[in-house]
Amino acid sequence: MAQTRTTEALAAKAAKDVKLQVRLSSEQCAKIDAATQKQGFLSRSAFMRFAVLSAAGEESHSPAMLEQMRAHREELGAVGRNINQLAFEMNRRKKAGLPVDPALLVQVEDLEAVRMELKAVAGTMDAVLKKAPKKRKPKA
Repeated sequence: MAQTRTTEALAAKAAKDVKLQVRLSSEQCAKIDAATQKQGFLSRSAFMRFAVLSAAGEESHSPAMLEQMRAHREELGAVGRNINQLAFEMNRRKKAGLPVDPALLVQVEDLEAVRMELKAVAGTMDAVLKKAPKKRKPKA
């Protein structure tokens, strides 16, 4: 029951119940339509809402920017996994008494600092992406 209330509260908060009208020339409308497609918005209304709210100072991101952030987030995850593998292998060799290749000689503390920096960047990106509208599946 609590889940339903939360969903209903979010839906009520996001409800678009005010309609605004604007008059444009054909050329202006064509420019808006081109920008709508170029930036990856699904509708002219969504693009105009984004543009107006951004101009009003509300933090908002275009679908193209969100897609780039998702791609960068995936790359950060891959880099983090590589760092974990390096640290794991160095620790394994150290515990087993095996020599470490001088080319791979890195202080575990250095890897930890890089890992923490990546975690901070990923956290910032996650915060933005959580606020972003979810991708909707096309209707069948």
